[in-house]
Amino acid sequence: MAYSYNQYTMNFPEFFSRHADDEQYSSFYVRFFVVAVVVLFAITHAPINFVMSWYDRFFQILHASGYLSSAMVDQLAARKDSNISEIIVPVRTWIFFIALLITAYPLFKDIRKHIEKHEHVYKDVQTYTSILIPFGILCLLVVPSQLGLGGNMYARMSIEPLSFNDSKLWFYQRLLMPSIAYFLQLKGPVLYFFFSLFVTLLMFLLVHLFFITRGITLSRLELTSLGTSSFLMTQLQIPGYTEQLALVFILLLFIIPTTTMGRLSLAVLSLLAHEISIVPLAFISLMYFTRKENMMLATLVFFYCFFWIASFGGNISLLLSVRDVYGKSGWMWAVEHPYRLLAGIALSYKLLWGIIGFAIIKFQNLRVPLAGFILIAIAFTIIGVDTSRLMGFGILSLLIALFLMKEYFTELGMKYKYVLIGNIIVPTFFIGTNIGIALVNGIYSVGGENGKIVLNGLYQMIYLGVVMK
Repeated sequence: MAYSYNQYTMNFPEFFSRHADDEQYSSFYVRFFVVAVVVLFAITHAPINFVMSWYDRFFQILHASGYLSSAMVDQLAARKDSNISEIIVPVRTWIFFIALLITAYPLFKDIRKHIEKHEHVYKDVQTYTSILIPFGILCLLVVPSQLGLGGNMYARMSIEPLSFNDSKLWFYQRLLMPSIAYFLQLKGPVLYFFFSLFVTLLMFLLVHLFFITRGITLSRLELTSLGTSSFLMTQLQIPGYTEQLALVFILLLFIIPTTTMGRLSLAVLSLLAHEISIVPLAFISLMYFTRKENMMLATLVFFYCFFWIASFGGNISLLLSVRDVYGKSGWMWAVEHPYRLLAGIALSYKLLWGIIGFAIIKFQNLRVPLAGFILIAIAFTIIGVDTSRLMGFGILSLLIALFLMKEYFTELGMKYKYVLIGNIIVPTFFIGTNIGIALVNGIYSVGGENGKIVLNGLYQMIYLGVVMK
């Protein structure tokens, strides 16, 4: 193996190299953009049960101020359900999608320019077909047969997202993916299931484009081995979750040269997909965004947090405890079952942890982002219980590490291939600190119920006992 990493001096902003020449948007549009984002954040944190409670309160205030008579208030109260379903919900829906288009407009422009500049990549059929066989193999290893528990809830939201009742505020701030499914008429349990798989395939394509746009083409073996990591496999094990859409937008930051408005657009869309993306976005912005962009993003994040906290009545402890499972926080589950936590982290990238570790040690100029994304993902697993799913946010560390390996070593040799093959052979399980190992359909499940029981016991002993001791 010929080493050349000592010659590598590129830092993180240079590695990104995804800044486009800034396009000057009018001050009117910038204000319009900010208003649209604020509207999106307000709606995203106001499910229909909020609207119903505010309905009576609003007209009572008008009555107390002398603008409405008692008879008019009684009449409006009698027509409450029909007014909400026939007037308020359709108006909310139109406002939401118009604001969404305004917010996404800069991103659409940046994507269009990028595709026009790299037509040879995007018009090449092989760019898309090259991922189909690896994706098919992944679907055999873990057969996506039904929506996960949260996926079922998002599928219900997709039927009519702007009238969804989320009294516990578990899901509603992740409104974007169900809303896109609704807009595309891919709503309800069956169609949303296929829509979720399409988003998973899109995420896999972006992983492929991450390398292609940097002049590297991954083999089918490399793509398949990468795909067995938790960022993708959990979306096949329990389809329907929305963090994959947040990862799509974050990956676009590494692929599409974006203007200032385009980067802000990506950040907002990622937040609308999943609130947890606020952490990796902040990490990226501190290393990559300009000072002006950081100030603009901080302003938008302030609005997001304002409506998020306001949706819980300003009760921060309630906001933090709403994700508790069976009365226990993620931290409590992690302390109670540390082996589950460690096993979930270890199996998230399996043998590919070696590539991440090697890159962290050898490429000092990129040590902060390489370690940072992984540490963020690990921190998420301590806060939440779905260890395997949350470790998916560490995929950026793996992609950067593999790129460095491919770019700065002239030959990787057979040992590298053995690592890739071994990584495929080692099963990828869904592990949560609250449930342990959950086996699903596919080759990784190793047969029927008896096989699952035996395999579950075997891995409990190996990963949660012997190795960890």
